[in-house]
Amino acid sequence: MMDIEDMTNANDGAAALRALVENSLDSEGLTYMDNPDEGTIVYDIDLSLAVGPVNVVIWVESGRIGVGAVSSFACDPTDRETMLALAEYVCRVNAGLDLGGFHLGFDDGDVWYWNVLLTGGGNPSRELIQQTVFTPCLMWKRYGDGFLKVATGTCTPEEAVAEAETPHADDDER
Repeated sequence: MMDIEDMTNANDGAAALRALVENSLDSEGLTYMDNPDEGTIVYDIDLSLAVGPVNVVIWVESGRIGVGAVSSFACDPTDRETMLALAEYVCRVNAGLDLGGFHLGFDDGDVWYWNVLLTGGGNPSRELIQQTVFTPCLMWKRYGDGFLKVATGTCTPEEAVAEAETPHADDDER
């Protein structure tokens, strides 16, 4: 059982980690809402995607940073054919990812990109925090519009992945 001193140290660790995350967001000039009572930091970012802007939620706890990013895109979960095509797209995309992954909600049709960093109680480097916090946005930038293409039947899941992974002139921004 955790005593008061342990809880205080855990809260201090979360506060220090939260400060590092906020510093990373500040350095990128992002406007965010800090909800310390909920343990979250939330921001929206417009990545100029057909699926709309991306809402990013960051959970900061002692020893852990969790990040989830969702766009306004959602599929009708009762549309079995489209859900199966999107599930294939998610599997094909996730097969090549090293950090985090997309998740398709079979109950609501929402698509999230999830990522987590376990810090072991220490403070990770700024680079590692930025990688954790911004990878979901980068993945939405690369693969996001493929969800719409697959859902509307303009691409197969395999074609959408191939298109997203074809090198582009603006890959430095991705």
